[in-house]
This record gives sequence, C-alpha cells and structure tokens, in this order.
Amino acid sequence: MASAAPSYKTIVAKSPAPSTSPSLLDYDAAALSPPVTYCGSGDTYLVSDLLAPELASTAFERVKDEVEWNTMHHRGGEVPRLVARVLGHPVNHVLIQHYRSGHDHISEHADKTIDIVRHPVSNIVNVSLGATRTMVLRHKDDDSQSDAFLQTIPLPHNSMFVLGLETNREWKHGIHPVRTFLTKDLSMIYGQGAVGKTRAEARPVVNGGQMVRHLIGAFGEENRDSQFDWDTVYGGGFDVLHFGNLQR
Repeated sequence: MASAAPSYKTIVAKSPAPSTSPSLLDYDAAALSPPVTYCGSGDTYLVSDLLAPELASTAFERVKDEVEWNTMHHRGGEVPRLVARVLGHPVNHVLIQHYRSGHDHISEHADKTIDIVRHPVSNIVNVSLGATRTMVLRHKDDDSQSDAFLQTIPLPHNSMFVLGLETNREWKHGIHPVRTFLTKDLSMIYGQGAVGKTRAEARPVVNGGQMVRHLIGAFGEENRDSQFDWDTVYGGGFDVLHFGNLQR
C-alpha cells in the first residue's frame, strides 16, 4: 500500500460488478471477468476495482491505522478471504507493506516459493491501496539492465496484481522510487516533475493541450542537447498525465 504517489504493454482488466453490501465476504467472485491482457510469462495480470466502492474509500486508512507496523501477520482477515475468493484458491501467507512516500521502494527480486502450493498451481498476489505505484518486471536473462526485457504495470488504488509462478521463475519484480505523484483518484498531480511540488500544492492533471506540446518539446531538447539544463527546462514542472489528442 502506498500513502503517496506517483512499457512493454498496457495492462487492462475488466472490473467486477460493484457490491451493494459493506461486507467483503458478500463479494461475488463469479462477477469478475477474465483479464483481457496478460504480462510477464503470460500467467500474470491486473484486476481493477477489487473492493466495493464503500470499502475502497476507507480501506487504506483502516489498514494504516489498525495494522501493528513492523510486525508480520499470518492470520487471515477480510481482505485475504476476499483475495482467495477472487483467485479461486486459499491464501496461506499475508505480508502488509506500507510505502510511506515515493522514496520507499523494494528492489527487483523473485519471491521465494518454497511454501507456495504448486499442485494445483497457485499465485502470488499484491493488493494495492492508496496512491498508484508501478510494478516493474525485468526478465532474469537481462544482464545489461536495458529496457528491452522490462515491463511496467501501474498498480492503482483498489487493484490486485496476480503474479504467476512461471513469471516469478523467469522474471524479477520490484517497486522503484518515484518523484512525481498522483492522488489515488488520479485527478491531481504533484512532486518533482509537476508544477506543484508538495501535496498541498497538487494541481489537476492535464491530458492534451498546450502543456503537452511544451513537454514533448522539452523531451526533444533533452534528447538533442549535451548541455541540457534540467532546472531551466523541467524545473517549472508539467502536470501532464496523458498526451491526449494533440490535434485539438
């Protein structure tokens, strides 16, 4: 879970039908449509809108307040049971991590699978609450650390990233530090690359328009100029999330 926010392919998943009950156990797993795009080795995907809206709106603060941080929990709770129903198999181990800011991260690694059920095949899952962070998958054969074997998957609030065992065998995964952040509803942006540098100064995101043109021009300048001045070109910030329709 992240308290402050921020490819190879974009990951798209269909959402489950919203529940009308505040109980996680009333979630209808049968309403979940299969993800339309997979990543990694083909057994890894992202599920959006995991919790019903009334739960998703409070889940982050509840977890942050109720968990005894710096302790590892092995007991099942409402969220693990929900995850198990969506996955179709039990969850035997739960670790809750709080990414306090964009500086908090975890290096690229493969999860240890000595205690993960292999027959029938099970999965490793990550439920994200709070601001969007990005999961990075890097193939283990990538000795050069280039982007040729790299996949990036944004993990928005109220999503579940399902990591298949084949992907875990062939790829490493991690959460890199970020310097520019989005609020959990993706409507506001702040940080190093934005106009507003603090959360209090967050501004609405921009999709298309004149600021996009300026940003693309800045990218081109950085690409051409060996004396590129970061503070002059980027220091004022850009609130761009998507390039949008540049014809307008």
